[in-house]
Formats: sequence, structure tokens, C-alpha cells
Amino acid sequence: MKLTTLTIAIIFAASTAFAGQIGSGGVNAVKNNGNISGNPSWSIRCNSGSGVVIRKGNKWTNNTGSSYSERLWGLSLGSFAQKMCE
Repeated sequence: MKLTTLTIAIIFAASTAFAGQIGSGGVNAVKNNGNISGNPSWSIRCNSGSGVVIRKGNKWTNNTGSSYSERLWGLSLGSFAQKMCE
């Protein structure tokens, strides 16, 4: 029983590892935030939480320059915002 519970917990954690990193409850607003160090940026406001994302080349990064998972790089701004607000 403990092994089954642990397996379910690991699968759930892996499936949600990149979801909701900015907030939760869905996307409330996405606004152009201008350029940061020459790269376009946007403010994403979720129904619970918010953050700034930057498009550096083909990568999505946060405002400290850390890139999000390469599995998210190909997403459009709208799809990326939805994923970050799940």
C-alpha cells in the first residue's frame, strides 16, 4: 500500500512540476512589459499570483534570468501563461 501511494505521489509531482510556477487559478491578464536587457518581456497575472517572463532567443526565462524547462520553450505566450497559471 505504501509503495502504491508513493508511486501515485511521484507521478502527480512529475506531471505538475512545471505547472503553476507563477500562480494558480487561471490567467487573469498578460501585459507587455517592454524590453529587459534587449529581450521582450511580459507580466503574467494569474488569479492567484503573478510574475514577469522574458523571451531570450528560443527560451522562456524568469526575471532573474533562470530559464524554464526546455519542454516549455516552444509554447506561445498564451499557452505558456496558461501553463504557468494552472
